Amino acid sequence: MSTRPAFLYRPNDPTGIPLRDYPFVTVRVACHRCERQERFRRERLIEEHGPDITMRDLQERIVICEQRHRAGQACRAFYPDLTRD
Repeated sequence: MSTRPAFLYRPNDPTGIPLRDYPFVTVRVACHRCERQERFRRERLIEEHGPDITMRDLQERIVICEQRHRAGQACRAFYPDLTRD
């Protein structure tokens, strides 16, 4: 069994990277559905959630979206700085 982090096996999914490897000082989060946008300082997030949390798991903790609580409505939050054009 390999000891490599799971994100290494998902190169097309940038949300699998650990927070410590996020390339910017500010972590921006936006939503396709409600057009909400938020900013977080990476160092503060590391203090609160640890450096090894993946961006995917971090999103579950920091995004507070009303859409997530409505039946049949999925949250559509994403990291604009990790989105490929």
